[in-house]
Amino acid sequence: MANFLTGNELEEKITNIIFQAKKTLLILSPYIKLDGHFKNLFSNHIENPTVRIIVIIGKNEDNKGKSLNQEDFEFFKKFPNISILYVKDLHAKYYANEIEGVITSINLYDYSFKNNIEFGISSKTNEEILGGLTTISNPFSDSLDRKAWEKSFQLIDEAEVIFIKRPKIQKKFLGLSTNHLGSEVCYDNIDFFTKRYGKKEPSTVRFNDFPAIIEYGKARYEVKPRREEVANENSQSLNKNGSSRPQNSNSNGNYYHRSENSFQTTFTPDNYKEIISKKIADLTGKKPFLKNNENGNLQINTSNRYEAFIWNGKSNALRISGIFSNREYNYAKNNMNIFQSSKMIIELEAGGNGKYDLIWGTMSNLKTCDINEIEPSEIEEITDAIAKFIAGVEQFKFKIF
Repeated sequence: MANFLTGNELEEKITNIIFQAKKTLLILSPYIKLDGHFKNLFSNHIENPTVRIIVIIGKNEDNKGKSLNQEDFEFFKKFPNISILYVKDLHAKYYANEIEGVITSINLYDYSFKNNIEFGISSKTNEEILGGLTTISNPFSDSLDRKAWEKSFQLIDEAEVIFIKRPKIQKKFLGLSTNHLGSEVCYDNIDFFTKRYGKKEPSTVRFNDFPAIIEYGKARYEVKPRREEVANENSQSLNKNGSSRPQNSNSNGNYYHRSENSFQTTFTPDNYKEIISKKIADLTGKKPFLKNNENGNLQINTSNRYEAFIWNGKSNALRISGIFSNREYNYAKNNMNIFQSSKMIIELEAGGNGKYDLIWGTMSNLKTCDINEIEPSEIEEITDAIAKFIAGVEQFKFKIF
């Protein structure tokens, strides 16, 4: 049953939703400014990795920091299981946990709660629906809140990712026991987000690029991966929704997660992703997120998305692509001399028809046949080439804005 709320009843309902969340806390508010009272309510979950907090802000495209200031960003970064996302056209306000939700006119803004006349509609839902990241249709649940929740996750799927932090666990005794090993930042674009650099092409990184948890000690593959005998170069063209083609993969969705304590300085085929991650971080000051996508290619997420693979033609070649905005593509097309490389051929590929503009790097005459099985003698050369390509593109993107 839906209930109309205003005044103190509305504030009480929203604060209860925040404070009493046990599994999921969803906050949609274009503008957020937290006073001490709201920080105390959120702090009920600051040491609880089982509560998944998703914060979505919007508006202020030219200066997104107005939607959530640096101090409140730093506060949210302390939570062990949190996602902060941005939807530029968001004007709706919705607050929900696994039990109930409120659709309302009020932003999560201290001034609004103290001074404005605001309305809201609250309704309860079945816990099954809100217990997971995907909704479950239930004819006995309140349809109003179910629709609000489902619409919210449609926005989440398309939102620009600003910050992702996930709990790290270790399963023991055949999965019957779980140890929490702390949390790991998977993605952090807050520094750029909160500074006045003007308009920037939205990040292509998405919420579903990241796992719900990081499982320590889990094997990367459930079955032995196979090398494709014939690579389809066109599969590297990206849709505007940020996903690769083709879509008919049998990927098991495994992700790579770098452990700060597990990095080894010895070059081996098993730790090449850690080597790439460290080299990119050293060159750019930002830690990337790496995984194998549905095609088996290496996907590297910074504030941009890159894909690397070995092309098996007349000779084996490393190929790596990065996404360009139309403005970046046109500028680069007229200034190709800035992409000088002694080891890589640099090319541009125009997008259109749902594809992004791309910049490509190619390094030929390799012994390596598969990006996931790099020849030991070529690990340093290949990881250097990938890291320097990405660092160069990132520097170019930063300079032209």
